Amino acid sequence: MAFPSTRVVPIDKQFKFVERLKMWSGRALIATTILTPLISILDNQPPATIPGWEPLGKSTLIAFNCLIIVAFAGLEFIASVFLSNAERDRRLDFLDNAFGQRYSGQTSIGYFTNDNLQPGIYKCLVNCFENCSHSLAIVDMMLPREIAKGVLVISVFVLTAIFGKRELIRQFFELPLAAVVVQDTLRLILFRFRLAQNHETIRFFFNDMRGKAFDDNRVAAAMRDILGYETIISWAAIKLDSDLFSEHWDDLAQKWEQLKKQYDVRSID
Repeated sequence: MAFPSTRVVPIDKQFKFVERLKMWSGRALIATTILTPLISILDNQPPATIPGWEPLGKSTLIAFNCLIIVAFAGLEFIASVFLSNAERDRRLDFLDNAFGQRYSGQTSIGYFTNDNLQPGIYKCLVNCFENCSHSLAIVDMMLPREIAKGVLVISVFVLTAIFGKRELIRQFFELPLAAVVVQDTLRLILFRFRLAQNHETIRFFFNDMRGKAFDDNRVAAAMRDILGYETIISWAAIKLDSDLFSEHWDDLAQKWEQLKKQYDVRSID
């Protein structure tokens, strides 16, 4: 199910551009994951079996594979820069919605579903609660696929390192790539763990406040949870899958409405 037609989020354009960069880096990763064992398989064949393989064919294929790895690294770096910029604008939009400001210059419509709340710290925390709930749900959907991808890529590179003939130039390019894939997979796992902790802390906050007023004594705790979420997002620098978000929008929206009722999220006059 797609987003409602009334939803307007200017920063989506920036995140879509990041997704295109990540798509191409993903294709580069697939290509080098195929080429790396292929080179090793060809390298282990008797020289007479593949005419022209030594030395020109081999050198050309290795050089092409190294270029793909460099392209992957470059695309990932560029994507991280644009993701950082997009997250900066998302935070400005977050503040605009929570406090009724116009820092971003491009006000979103329908990004949050808490327009009935008065601008202020309480609304800011509710928006953070919504963000954290959706982020955690999307990460849970992404995790099995990303772990499987990581295990597959690492297995290919490890087996190639064990059984293939590894020239120094190939090791220089291929080993860091394997390390990056391991790091990305572990970061996603830790990201999920820290999001779950933050989500639990926010739930405890609202549970303790059920039927009670949001007063000045609760501001520090609210800011703790808001800053905690933003710190996690900034540390992880992970682009969540917007296709999953769009596809499961109805289900996510229903679960969020249930959470609001369960924890008595209400308008504060």
